[in-house]
Amino acid sequence: MNKKNYLTHTVICLSLLIIFVPPISADSDTEKYIAYYGWLNCSGLDWADSGLTFVIIADDNQDEIQKIRSADVDVYLYKALGSTYASASHKNNWEQQIMDLVDSHDYVDGFFWDEIDPGYYGQSSKDEFNQHLTAINDHVHMNGQKTIANGVRYYADHCDNDYYMWESFMSSFKGTSADPEYYYVDFFIRTGEDDDPYKWINNIAKWEYLQNNSVLDKTLAHSYGDPLDDDKSNYNYIAARVLGLKGFGYVDANNFAATQITLAQAMRSGLGVQLDHTIDERDQRLSGQFASGEAENDVKQTISSENAVYSITRLSPDESAGDEPEVEHYDENKDDSSMQTSFFTAFDVLLIVIITAILIAKFRP
Repeated sequence: MNKKNYLTHTVICLSLLIIFVPPISADSDTEKYIAYYGWLNCSGLDWADSGLTFVIIADDNQDEIQKIRSADVDVYLYKALGSTYASASHKNNWEQQIMDLVDSHDYVDGFFWDEIDPGYYGQSSKDEFNQHLTAINDHVHMNGQKTIANGVRYYADHCDNDYYMWESFMSSFKGTSADPEYYYVDFFIRTGEDDDPYKWINNIAKWEYLQNNSVLDKTLAHSYGDPLDDDKSNYNYIAARVLGLKGFGYVDANNFAATQITLAQAMRSGLGVQLDHTIDERDQRLSGQFASGEAENDVKQTISSENAVYSITRLSPDESAGDEPEVEHYDENKDDSSMQTSFFTAFDVLLIVIITAILIAKFRP
């Protein structure tokens, strides 16, 4: 083959490869999920079009579970461990009962262990409980399934849990789940219990523990808020992305147990791959650079005003920034998937031009 034909064929092959390789999703490195404790046949959600990676459920309906899994959404079954362990008179029997539960549910992808906290089973029982939990998790893994632990931060890197849930991440609620009063969590406040991994905290010290033990990539943010409050969902999502957490979920106070699922804006959009981040404890800001632009949370102003103060600047020059009086935020492009596709289309063309120029220079007679 002469140099001219070689050049032509090479450029054509590379062009086709670049054009037809699909662009990465807007949130390819962050898993979106929800906890849904209602009846599965009443969710009101098109699972195949939900964009969710997995769901935590309480309804043990095998047919409905199979429908969800067929939509490429993994299913984790809820089980409270702390209180049931505390009330069990024979702990070995309790362990076997949990293993039997696991064996009888080979049609789920894993299990969500709730109440993993000495506040349920007692400080004096920690070591014994941990032994049982490790044995249970080993059994789950033998069956090819995974586990999520919801409790104090100690369990993020102990007892062989696959994932760790950070509940009430950046926002939570007071009162009852039926009549909640949502509020923002002061991420930058420090407490006298920050050094004890068995104590429940919800601040920067928790993040430092997770970072120091290299488990941010298995930590799932779980935020409470009104599903119609897109600002709260966006604010929480930005924090999860800046802090480098594995996943993000945003639900109402009752985990949708009494209503159909509503996915807030942050559950339907993304920032793309993280390029850089800043955690500014002095000015109490969380900011990051992402493939689709920049985002920042002003935690101090959010706590003082009780409104989400954040900004999102998209890489979309043909759109102007929006503005609202109560919160400072800009969302220039709500359709992240189209923006991402446009970016990669332009990138494809540029890359083809560069490759062509290199090959011409290399094989020029």
